[in-house]
Amino acid sequence: MPEQDLIRWIRQHHGAPAADVLAGIGEDDCAHVIPPESGSLALTTDCLLEGTHFTDADAPRSIGWKAMAVSISDIAASGC
Repeated sequence: MPEQDLIRWIRQHHGAPAADVLAGIGEDDCAHVIPPESGSLALTTDCLLEGTHFTDADAPRSIGWKAMAVSISDIAASGC
């Protein structure tokens, strides 16, 4: 299922985001929420698939570096 179709399905089945969500699904690859204590928190997650984003020949350190870089890039793109 394409990403935009999944986002549309989630919105249709789960309604509007909660009041503590500053920027939610589909607005960016990074969500911004208000934690109970104070301030704000940027959250992101991505799926890296063997055979698509890396191979079994890649070093674990290299795979970890790529996973970290992808997430940091999403956070930076959202303005954090």
